[in-house]
This record gives sequence, structure tokens and C-alpha cells, in this order.
Amino acid sequence: MKNKALFILISILLCFGAAHLDLMAYQDQEDRQELEHEVTVVLKLIQVYVLDNDDKPVFDLDKSDFELYEDGQLKPITDFERHILTLQREGLEKQKVQPRTEPTFGIYSRMNRKFFLLLDYDNNDGGGISKSKSAAIHFIESKLQPADEVGVISYSLETGMVFHQYLCADHASVCQAIKELKILPGGNKGEDILMSMQPRSLAAPMPTSPFQEEAKIEVEVAKAKIRSFSAAMRELATSLRYLPGYKSLILFSAGIPRYILHDAADSGIRDKFEDMGRELGAASTALFAVNTDGAREHLKKQRGELGDHSLMKLSDLSGGKYFADVTHYESIAQEIQAITGNYYILGYYIHEKWDGKFHEIKVKVKRKDCRVIAQGGYFNPKPFWEFSEFEKQLHFLDLALNDNPYSQSPLDFPLRVLTCFSQQDTGLIILSELSQAKMREVIGPDTELAVLILDKSQNVVNSSQGKIDFSSVPDSCVYPYAIFFIPPGEYDCRLVLRNLKTGRAAVAASAAVLPEGQEGMPLISPLLLVPGKRAAFMKVSKSSGQKAPLSLNRIYPFVSNRNAPLLEELTLGTSKLLAVVPCVMKNIPESQIQFAAYLIRQPSGEKVILPCSFLTSEKSREKQDCTLLELSLPVLSSGRYSLYLVAEGPGTESQSIHKQDFFIH
Repeated sequence: MKNKALFILISILLCFGAAHLDLMAYQDQEDRQELEHEVTVVLKLIQVYVLDNDDKPVFDLDKSDFELYEDGQLKPITDFERHILTLQREGLEKQKVQPRTEPTFGIYSRMNRKFFLLLDYDNNDGGGISKSKSAAIHFIESKLQPADEVGVISYSLETGMVFHQYLCADHASVCQAIKELKILPGGNKGEDILMSMQPRSLAAPMPTSPFQEEAKIEVEVAKAKIRSFSAAMRELATSLRYLPGYKSLILFSAGIPRYILHDAADSGIRDKFEDMGRELGAASTALFAVNTDGAREHLKKQRGELGDHSLMKLSDLSGGKYFADVTHYESIAQEIQAITGNYYILGYYIHEKWDGKFHEIKVKVKRKDCRVIAQGGYFNPKPFWEFSEFEKQLHFLDLALNDNPYSQSPLDFPLRVLTCFSQQDTGLIILSELSQAKMREVIGPDTELAVLILDKSQNVVNSSQGKIDFSSVPDSCVYPYAIFFIPPGEYDCRLVLRNLKTGRAAVAASAAVLPEGQEGMPLISPLLLVPGKRAAFMKVSKSSGQKAPLSLNRIYPFVSNRNAPLLEELTLGTSKLLAVVPCVMKNIPESQIQFAAYLIRQPSGEKVILPCSFLTSEKSREKQDCTLLELSLPVLSSGRYSLYLVAEGPGTESQSIHKQDFFIH
């Protein structure tokens, strides 16, 4: 049965709140002492769009044409880059403009275009949502460049902000995520009275008849929904402050009615709405508002019910643009492409402090008749413990779902994925190794550990998470693991460690293929062990209300804390390995199974036969035959090796081969 993807809700942390770690109980640390952060000199990069009087991009500016001011002070521009769309290069050749096709410096690789597509389900109807999805897919498929990143967000009162896809350059998977959206529009539920009532003038008295009293309640409900939307948008904008570069937020919405936005008796709605637009501008996020009512609104709504003014206001305050009708999505996509597809990068050095303060930026062009669109400023980084819950969760998404997180360069650590079977179910075992000495920056008394399984479309299909106090773990090396039973297929497995005091993180990732059941002799992934090396295993389990996952020694009965798993590195001089080999026997007597092992030295391809000795055999608690083998290793030099373990039945064509790569240091 196909698993449904778990949407990544910003209001909760990937549905992890109920999970726990079996090894340790998490103890809350109330006293948080502020950490010291040195003032560092860093290169600040600013994306700048320049348009002429006809709102056409200006391509031929040089560094000397720009002036950049921070907090009113002129700053020397030390680095300069021009980015121009490939489709416009032929026209530029006639202007004798020489656009650079590749960034000169590696740092510029992170200054690609970033788009967030936001579908507003509250202020919309079925037709608007359908057209929004078509418009979004058209924009992705026809306008995005290979390096562009795009994310998909939806909003409704019931769910809040939902990230269906974080920033991703896999455009096909993003389109698929949009097609699979099943949320129902919430903007028109139970609002027939509101939609049919006559908007009162700003000076008119409040309604007093029963019908009008009911309409008044509907208005107050609508206002409450708008306040919730404004608060959610403001929190999103605040979190986007720390994402480098210029961001484009394309909002598909019918907007909020004019009579609510311009209600003189209740200006709080308008004030919060405008604050939200300014917050987007401060976060260097231009909002391109696409009206999903379009021409329909003038037929079905009265003038005071139109939402166009609110969308215009948001676009203006954030530095974006308003588009009046989603049905013209082709020309809308072309115009957004023209505005965002051609830009300059200005670099200058700053003294960065960890105080979260805002610094105003103004960019001027010396050439006349040019209009500059640039971020209005930037925020210094702030200590992680000062992040809001929303910011912490967005920070987690960046770490968990982004191959190159924007927030930091996380530490790396080993991760192995083993396949297993239980009765008729197929599963994956996620096994890792944490060295407390190597991970000192991350692990501590307040550490979060999360395991995620992603499908080919990068949807989260299963997950588990917990918190642990590593200061009370005596072992220098810990082996966390989790077991998930999921359908056969291709998966991406992630394990994320995050220090909840500092935000410092480590991420391990590995691809996995879970095959269909095989006839004859399918081999469950063997587990290689280093004898005599102490191991402390930590099971990352689901909440107590769910069926407890299997423990590792139920599948591998010879696992103990006296033998450590071989994941990535083997100490130079190790003379033997143990292999725990579970087999699902299908019409093959156990006595007929023969095992062989050999090494391939990389990159030379030299083959080294390994003596393979049978030690013992028994059935696991999953009623699977399990054999313990000893592999003798010759004297080996440092380097990378591939170990092959072969199981076969004599006189049959049944054979299973397992390969594992590792380094010898």
C-alpha cells in the first residue's frame, strides 16, 4: 500500500513532539547562559535588480555604476557579478555586452534565484485554487533555470503555514508536490451571508436586524481569519530574514475585502496587514501577488468585497508587483521572469556581530532613468536560543531537507542503511555512529536527534525524533538506530543532530533501495562488526501509544555491546571482522548455504580473498536463520576498500551478494 507523504507543518516539528529516545530521558535545561560570539569580518552579498523607465532589465552596468550605503555610510564595493538569463544572450551580443556564464567566485553559487509559491486556501475558492496550481506549474516548467530553487507553501486557518516542499532545485518533484495538493479551499466555507451582504459604508451604523446581527458575526469571523493570516505571514517573513540573497514570494490569493481593509472604525486590521508587507521587504522578499479572482470578481462580487487593494498594497510594500488575473498566467510568468532573471551581485565586507540588529541598505545607480530594486537591509545573525519556534522549525527544515543548508555547514558523520524483512513486511534499519570527541560542537545536555525517510519526490514518508542529554552518556561512541517498515522503493535517509542551545548541527545522509521480495534466497543486509570494540546502542523509537519498533538484536541476535558495527572507518591493523548474516530461506536447507568473502582495493581493483569461517547459527526472534561468520583480514594499507559477502546454494542458481565500502585509517 502506498504511503501518503507527511506534509511538513511549520506549526509543529514534523509531527515529532510525541517521540522519545529509549536510552535516556530528556531533562529540560532552564538556565541558558549566553554564549560568547566573536566579531568576524565577512563578505556581504547583495542582489540588485535594475530596470529602465519601461520596466525592462538593464544589462550593461559595471561596478563603478553602483553606490551602496549601509546605515547611511557609503561602502566600497569589492566584488561584482552580473547574472543574465541565457535566453537573452543573443540580444545582448548586439549590445556588445559580455555576460559571465559562470560565477567568478565559489561564494556566488549560493546567490541563485529563490522562489516560494504560496497558495492561500482561506482567501480562495475551488476555481482559484485550480488555476493557481496550473499557473505555478507553468512558471516552474517554463521559466526556472537549472540552478533556481523553489519551495511550495500553503496556508489555511486550520493548518497554518504548511511547507509541502522546501527550497529545492528538483523542479519535477516540486511540480508533483503541487499536483498532489488535496487541501480544500477554506475561504468560502459558511460565508454565504457574508458574501451576499451589502458592505456598509465607513460612516454607516452597525447592523441591528437579526440578519444584520448574523452578518456582523460573519464579519468578525472574517477579521479574525485575516489577523491569523497576517500573523502567519509576518512570522514567515521574519524567518526568511536569515536566508541569504533576494527571495521572491508568489502569492496566489483573492485577497481580503476592501471594506475590511479600509474600515476606519477598525484600523488594526490594516495596520497589521501593512506591517506584514514591510516585514517582507525587510526580509529581502519581494511579493508578487496574483489575484485568483481576476475578471470573475467584478461579476460575482460587489465593489467593497473585492480583494484587489490588499494584494496591491502587499506587493507595493514588499517591492514586488501585483497581477490582476491569474488566467493570464503565461504573461505573468514572463513578467516575473524579466524582473527576477537578470540581476547584479554587489559584495562588500562587514564586521558581523551576533546581535540580531537590522542594518539599512540603499543601492543607487549613477545612470539616469534607472530604477533599482534591492533588499532594504539585513539582520545580523542572532543566537539560536533567541529564535522563535517558527524560526527554529524552519532552521530544522533547512538542515533536514537541503543538501547544502543555508543556515550553516553542518558536521558530517557516518550513516548506513540496512534492509530487513519481518513476516511479510519490508523495512529499513537506519544505523549511525556518534563519536563524542568528534561531535563535541553539537552534542551536549540539550541535543535533538531526528531520523527521516524521504521518497524520490523528497516527501517525508516516515520519521522519528527525540531529545537526549549526552552529558550523562558515559560511552565515547554511541550507535543510534531506527527501524521503519515501508513499501519497497527508492528512498533518501537522513539523520539530523542539533544542539538546541547553540543551533550547531550535524547531518548524515544515505540513499537506499528497498527491493521487492525475491524467490530462492533473498539476503537481509549483513551487519559487519569489529570484535572487541565497545558499542552503546540507542534506539530512536515512536511514542508509547504506537507499536514499539523492533530492536536491533531481534534481527541480529549476535549483536552486543562488546562488538561495534563497522560503518565507515576501520582502524589500521584490524585482523578480523564478524559478519551477522540473517537469511530468509525459501526451499533451501540451511546446511546447503555456503559463504564467501573478498575485498576489492580502490581504485586499483586488486582482489583480496578473505578466509571465511562459520562460528555459529541460530534463529532470530523474527524466526529467521542467522549465521555468525568470522572474516580474517590480511595486513592492509590505508585506503578505500569494498567488501563483498556472497551467499549461495550449491547446485542451485540462488545467490545473494552484499557490498559494503569503508576506509582503513
